[in-house]
Amino acid sequence: MPSVALLVVTLACLLAGCSRWSESGSKAKKTMIQDTGSDTMVNLAQAWAEQYATVDPGVSVEVSGGGSGTGIAALVSGTVDIANCSRRFEQQEIDTAKKNTGKEPREFMVGYDALGCTSARTIR
Repeated sequence: MPSVALLVVTLACLLAGCSRWSESGSKAKKTMIQDTGSDTMVNLAQAWAEQYATVDPGVSVEVSGGGSGTGIAALVSGTVDIANCSRRFEQQEIDTAKKNTGKEPREFMVGYDALGCTSARTIR
């Protein structure tokens, strides 16, 4: 199993390309990053988010599941920063993401599960 340091570095790389939103109404602005997708990755993504909070407390990574399709649809529409996927993007999804956001999704292999490749994508 990968070390915690490797997981934090991986999450940092994923977050580096994310657009960021600031939470309004508070004295100290906190950067919000939305991460959704694969139910097989939700616990891993949550662990990364918790570890990243120790690296940069000014960033809040909000993690939710819903399935790879949900994450991909949200990333393609530009409503999330990171989509956790238990499958690769289809070319049509990449093309639609480029059209909708003006950016191309990038894939980061983060592990394997019993069914196949597990990856996270972010728009850059």
